[in-house]
Amino acid sequence: MSYFITRHFGFGGDAYVENAAHSVVDSASASAIFHLSIGASGLAPYVYGGGGHGFDLTDQWFAHVGGGLEYRFTHSFGIFTDGRYVLTDKTANYGIVRLGFRTTF
Repeated sequence: MSYFITRHFGFGGDAYVENAAHSVVDSASASAIFHLSIGASGLAPYVYGGGGHGFDLTDQWFAHVGGGLEYRFTHSFGIFTDGRYVLTDKTANYGIVRLGFRTTF
C-alpha cells in the first residue's frame, strides 16, 4: 500500500508471505517513494528506500533501495516493475525484482 502526500512524494508499506508454517508474515517493510510522471504518457519512473524486519527463518532487520517504472492505463489502474537491493544484518544481501498491478482507491 502507498499513500502520496504530494504529487511526487509518498510513503509505502508492504508485507511478504511465503508460507504460514512459522510466522503469519515473513517480512514487513516501509519505504519513502519519489516518482515523477512523464507528461500525459502514463509513465512514471520512481525511486524508493526504507527498511523493515524479517520474522521467518532468520529474525533480522534490513534496509533497501530500489527503483522502477509504472505505466497507468487509466487514472486508477496500471502495471509496474521494479527492483530493490536489500541489505541485511545477519544473512547475505540480496536483490528482488517485482512485476505487478497497481490500483488506486
